[in-house]
Amino acid sequence: MKKLLLIIILLLPTALFADSEKQFTAEEIKDLTKKAKKGDVDAQIDLADAYLNGVGVEKDERIAAKWYYKAAMKNNIDAQFAMGFVCRGGESASMDKVLSYMWFELAQKNGNTRAVGLRNDVAWSMTDDEISQARKKADNWRAGQEAEDYSCQN
Repeated sequence: MKKLLLIIILLLPTALFADSEKQFTAEEIKDLTKKAKKGDVDAQIDLADAYLNGVGVEKDERIAAKWYYKAAMKNNIDAQFAMGFVCRGGESASMDKVLSYMWFELAQKNGNTRAVGLRNDVAWSMTDDEISQARKKADNWRAGQEAEDYSCQN
């Protein structure tokens, strides 16, 4: 049972962010990149999804995480939810339970009901002090604030 749960948890990010309807040409990726660099949140999310799933580009979780982070910093709840996964660790980031909890907490506060269970899953392996730190970060976080790095990227 634990193995099945672990497999589900590992595959969940791809299943949640994969959009089988979206296929991007090289020209569309180029256009998305231009828009994303100009701050278009929808383009940042689409570009992150493309890199996460290798759709129209070579799969690269580090680049996906970069674009999710930019959109999350603009208070996009889907990107905040994605950052919860990024900070749980993987190719694109070191595991940072405090930041993972913080991003899931922000996504939940902004209306993403799926984030509650995932935040609680992260909390299961955290100390009370780490949970307190994560809650404080979530309470103090402000959209667009670049004073502190919340990216957890390697």
